[in-house]
Amino acid sequence: MREINIDELKKIEYDMLVDFAKFCDKNNLIYFLSSGTLLGAVRHHDFIPWDDDIDVMLPRKDYEKFVTSYKNKDYFVDDLLINNSCWGRCGKLKCRNTILESNLKENYKEKVFIDIFPIDGICDNKLIQKIKLSIIQLFINFHMSTITKCKPTKRYADKNAGILNWKTGVRTLLKYFLILTIGNTRPQFWTRIINGWLKKTDFNSARYAGFFAGGYYGTKELMPKKIFDKRIPMKFGKYDFWIPEEYDYYLTNLYGNYMKLPPIEKRQPHHAFKAYWLD
Repeated sequence: MREINIDELKKIEYDMLVDFAKFCDKNNLIYFLSSGTLLGAVRHHDFIPWDDDIDVMLPRKDYEKFVTSYKNKDYFVDDLLINNSCWGRCGKLKCRNTILESNLKENYKEKVFIDIFPIDGICDNKLIQKIKLSIIQLFINFHMSTITKCKPTKRYADKNAGILNWKTGVRTLLKYFLILTIGNTRPQFWTRIINGWLKKTDFNSARYAGFFAGGYYGTKELMPKKIFDKRIPMKFGKYDFWIPEEYDYYLTNLYGNYMKLPPIEKRQPHHAFKAYWLD
C-alpha cells in the first residue's frame, strides 16, 4: 500500500463531492455544503487550508433517497439504511480503492470518505427542544462509547493523544466509564434510537431544524427552518456548490465571528488517521 498525502486526500474527497453534487442535481435532491466545508467555501472559496475533510447535508427525505439510490463504480454509500453492519450515526460516501487507519479504535479499517448529514425538523416548544436535544446528546455519548478505545484521553480515545490533566479529567473519566459499560453494546442499536427520535418531526412542516445526529455543536445546530428554504451557488475549489442563502446566520450560529482566522496553534486538522491506496 502507498500512503495518501494530504493533497491527494483532498483531491479524492473533492472528486467525491463533485460526483455527489452531480447526482443530487440530476435527481432533484436538495443538498448544502455543511459546517467546516461551508465555512471554507465562504471564507476561502476552497478547503480551510488546515482542514482535511468534506461535509454535506440534506433534508432527511432527500438524504434517505440519496443513500438508497446512489450508485457508482468508484464510490459507495455506507449507512445503516442499507448496511446493517454500519456503525456510524450518519452516512458516508466512500472511495473503494482506499484504506484508512484511525487511532479511534484498535484494528480499525475504513475508507477515505466524505460525511453526509441529515437535516431534521424539531418541535417549536423551546423547553421540549432542550430536553429532546439533551436526550439525543446522551444517546450520542452512548453510541460513541461503543466505538472508541478504552483509554481516557484528550479526544475520546485517540491512542496517540496524551492523558488529560485533572482540571478537565472528570469529563474524560465519565467518557471512560461509558466506554467500559455501555461500550459493550452495539453502535447500531443507538443509531436506530437516535434516528428514530429525530425522524418524529417532519422537516418540511417544522419551524426549526438542524443536523442533530452528530452532536458536534450541541444547541448551536438548532436553526429556524427557513435557513434551509433557499440556496445559492458558492465557489468551492474549481466548481460552484449549493449553500444556504442565509449562510451568515448558519455560520455565525456555529462559529461566531467566522471570518476571523483562529490562532495559529489552533489551525490543526481534526482527524487522527492515515490513508493509503490499495494495491
